[in-house]
Amino acid sequence: MNDAYSPHTGEHIATDNPAPWMGRAGTSAPEYNPQTHGCFWRDGAWEIVAAEPEAAPVPAVITSAQGKLALIELGLFDAARSYLDSIVDPVEKLKAQIEWDRPTWERTSPFLNATWAALGGTSEGLDDAFRLAVTL
Repeated sequence: MNDAYSPHTGEHIATDNPAPWMGRAGTSAPEYNPQTHGCFWRDGAWEIVAAEPEAAPVPAVITSAQGKLALIELGLFDAARSYLDSIVDPVEKLKAQIEWDRPTWERTSPFLNATWAALGGTSEGLDDAFRLAVTL
């Protein structure tokens, strides 16, 4: 019977000779592909879960060209330009234009984060946009 699991994570341990510290389910784990799925003992039953790839790291810096291409891919370029055009205060408008034209965009930029939020984006969405940008 292949019913061993980690008592800490519930993850199935494929072994015919379980160590004393391993949990025992009392029923064999179902068939699954360990390269694409995990199998866990949870609430008295085996549960098969699809593996989720680890998210790529969020780049700290992208080029402004990459950022603008990502905005185009995401359908947000026109909205970003409209947002910048809507700034009334001449000093703030000039600052925004300088930020927009920078050669690089930093993920931690207050301007960039404020602009993204004004477009209705979340912090996680901006991370994803940066991940996209480095591929363009």
